[in-house]
This record gives sequence, structure tokens and C-alpha cells, in this order.
Amino acid sequence: MTKLKLGFAGSPAFAVSILAALVQTEFCPIVVFTQPPKPTGRGQRIRKTPVHDFAESINISVGSPPNIAKQLSLLAGLDLLVVAAYGQILPESVIKTPRFGCVNVHPSLLPRWRGATPIEHTILSGDTKTGVSIMQVVKQLDAGPVYAQCNLNLTGLETTHSLTKILAQEGAQLLIEHLSNRRNNSTPEPTPQDSNQASYAKRLRKEDARINWLNSATQIDRQIRAFYDHNPAFTSKNDVRIRILTANVIPGSFEPGVVYCQNSEVLVGTAEGGIRVHAVQLNLGKGMPMSIKQAKNGYKTLFTSGVQFET
Repeated sequence: MTKLKLGFAGSPAFAVSILAALVQTEFCPIVVFTQPPKPTGRGQRIRKTPVHDFAESINISVGSPPNIAKQLSLLAGLDLLVVAAYGQILPESVIKTPRFGCVNVHPSLLPRWRGATPIEHTILSGDTKTGVSIMQVVKQLDAGPVYAQCNLNLTGLETTHSLTKILAQEGAQLLIEHLSNRRNNSTPEPTPQDSNQASYAKRLRKEDARINWLNSATQIDRQIRAFYDHNPAFTSKNDVRIRILTANVIPGSFEPGVVYCQNSEVLVGTAEGGIRVHAVQLNLGKGMPMSIKQAKNGYKTLFTSGVQFET
């Protein structure tokens, strides 16, 4: 086969890693699609997606249409559209326009965790393994047949941030292998998914990050790691929001939501075990992340033995 004419559709950092790997190979896309700029952060400043910034920095043509179906003329000359965390469900008109359709780089072992937030749900559910799937895109969400998968055993210490990086690297390698097979006319037949085994990774809300101290320490630890570096897990005391950035599980019997202090350590009780807190972020002062030692020194009324966080 002659050189593949590829397009790429993606938006967050996960997709940047895959696009960055592609541009170092013969499979560099000729056009990139990403989500439109939108207001983010405290100041609601309009920002482009990470993929948009990266594509522009290396002079690849990039479009950010609210509806990619309006860009069929740009898709018509493609052999294949590679999709990685694009953020839009592709309509049938888009799926059918490239010569060989669309393939998706999905960070889960499909049919496990179809949907928008597979990495977060992998951690929240305490899965012991995960991976990446290269899937033919079909109309139904993440339901297409799978060309290839790679497996990754989990330690139980991963955060969404760290696991996203690993899976992006693995996904890029798996994608390049798949594209090489296509170039050599040796693409294996994809394996249909068993929809009876499918689980759905629903889009997470800010309120899903609220800690319920009546849960076990293990569940809360997973929650802290799943929401790390995006919308951190939080608890409250009166009107103060306390984001817990890093922590670990401590065995023992404690009162749920009660603070226990010993020397420089701060522990919060749960229904089963405790959470030793290492770093927090408050909606007070400059609102910057700080170590628990700094938090104790600056906000003693919050981090004193006997304080009860909301459950």
C-alpha cells in the first residue's frame, strides 16, 4: 500500500502524546481536529485544547469545529481518521467518509469501561489491570470490533495523571504497530466485543469528588487518586473546602471524618481504617497546594485532633 493519508481527532494531553508519537513516523497526520476553545479556570480565560496548541506548534493544519460533520470535505481525502479522546461522538457521516473509516485509541480493555472517563473508573473500581484497545469506530459508543490490545498490571498506587501518561505511551506504540500492519496489507480481522460484558464509564461531576467519610479508607484512597490533578477529592468544614491531593491508607479503628493529629502527621478516620493526609489545597488565602505540615501551621483550627469533617 502507498503511504496512508491520516487525519487525527483528539483534545486532551492523552491525545497529545499519541499525536506526538505519530509525527515522528511516516504516519504523520495531514489534518488535525480538536474541540473548540472554551473558558477554563478561575478567570474563565478562553483556552485552546492541548492538541490544538501542539498541532499549531508543529505547523499541522488544525480545525476546531463545534460539529465535525460540517468538515466532511476535509475528511473525504483521508484513508483513515485516528481518534483519541476527541470529546465528540462521531456521526455516521464522519465514520464513513475516510476510505477505511475511523479507528479509536481507547484507554481500557474493551468492553471494560466504554465511555468518557475509563481511566478514572479503572482506579475508582480498584481494577487490578487495564490497558489500551485499538478499535474500529462504529455508531454505538465504543462498541466497535477490536484490532489490538495491550495489558497493564496495576499496583494500586496509580493516579489518573500517572496512568494517563503510561496508557498514552502504550497506546501510541500499539497504534503505530496497527498502522504498520495496514500499510503492509496485513491487518488482522478485528474481534467483536461481547456487549454483555460491557461496563460504562459515566462522565464524572464535581460532586463525585466529594469525600464521604462513611466509606472505607480504601474507597476514599481510590477516589483521591482518581480525581488527582483534575478536580481533586474534597471534604468540608463549615464553609471551607479542603481538597486532599495526596494521602495513603492506614489500618486501624477511627471515627469517620474525625481528625487525629500526632506530631507532624494528620489522619482522618473512615468507616474502615484511616487516611493519612500528605498534601491539601484550601479555598482560603492564595488557594495554593501545600504540605500537611504547612496546612497545620497556617490553619490550626482545621487540622487539630477532634475536628469533625462533614460526612
